[in-house]
Amino acid sequence: MPLHEPSRYLWDFLNRPSTGLALLFASALVFLFPQFAPLTLRIVGGIWLVYLSIRMAEEATSWAKTRGLSPRQLLERGENFRTLVVALPPKEAAAMLSSSLTPPFYKARVYRERTRFYFEAYGLIPLQLLKLLFYGGAFVAILGFLLAPLTDKATQSFIVPGEELSLEGTAVSFRLDEVYPEGLEGRGTILSSGKPVRSGRLAPGRPLWASFNVALPIGQGPALKLKALSQERFILYPGGKEYSGELAIPFLMPNEERYVFLPDHRLILRFILNPKSDNVFLLEVFKEGAERPELSLEVAKSEALELGGVKVEIIPIASVQLRLMRVISLWPAMLGFLLMAIALLLWLTLPVGRLFGFIQAEAKVKVHWAQEEPFKLPPFAGKGEWE
Repeated sequence: MPLHEPSRYLWDFLNRPSTGLALLFASALVFLFPQFAPLTLRIVGGIWLVYLSIRMAEEATSWAKTRGLSPRQLLERGENFRTLVVALPPKEAAAMLSSSLTPPFYKARVYRERTRFYFEAYGLIPLQLLKLLFYGGAFVAILGFLLAPLTDKATQSFIVPGEELSLEGTAVSFRLDEVYPEGLEGRGTILSSGKPVRSGRLAPGRPLWASFNVALPIGQGPALKLKALSQERFILYPGGKEYSGELAIPFLMPNEERYVFLPDHRLILRFILNPKSDNVFLLEVFKEGAERPELSLEVAKSEALELGGVKVEIIPIASVQLRLMRVISLWPAMLGFLLMAIALLLWLTLPVGRLFGFIQAEAKVKVHWAQEEPFKLPPFAGKGEWE
């Protein structure tokens, strides 16, 4: 009598000593050598690929060999027969079988040869096809996982509006166009070779996609925005990058120092992030070459200052910690899981595979049959007593 719950098969598999030892060994490797955990997972994934390839070959071969066999030939090859005793004469038992295996769920045939009634029924979908679909989906999903180190790339950094984050080794970059006041949401553009590919809003849990590339905000940090009424030149250090009229500066850690040089006025602005409060900065203004600042103040909100004849607005803003990724492996993985889900859904909801057998009149009338479907009993199985 078959098990009714597929989970019982999984439970029996996990309770096998060999399975337990294999899982224990793999867990011990990951625990003792965590630096090799990715390698261990790839080795296990490779073994699964080999196993799935063998299973698919076996299912395809079995399907090809048994597809054209008659019930008598299938009975001669079968091993796991089930027997049901029915309180009906053979002819009525055959009629009962025929009526229970009704279209469109089954395509059934009942016929007589000498003293026996033979029957065969086909579900809507061949079981081997569902197994191939399931194994194939698992193969594609695992293959995507194994190829991820070769196909996928990722980088992350704090960026401010107007700044670009490039994905090393590719022509892909992301430009942050705007940050909303809460700091974790904004608008940006994914570019390829400097040309816009996709623009839109992004927020935690709401990434911006462009084909295989995705930009996702994962955090926020403090930043300052400097804005001059004229096209004043700013040079940001470290780095020495020059800006005209406006620049934004992200800060990555407390007590971090950033310097802005105004070459037309020979002024140096020194900004230090307050370690005790986010988005509060110490500003010191130096004349070039001077050892002591001419001005020192805390900036906690927007300040408009006149510095050596130039008006500069200093505005605390938020930077966005952005993760830019190329995730080619995600698509075969999603396709694989989709194929597996479709196979399982069809398997659990529709009659699948074949069942075949015969009715034998002995001291009692017995229905002997074998079935390809391992989980579900046929409709007539509840109309008699098991032997």
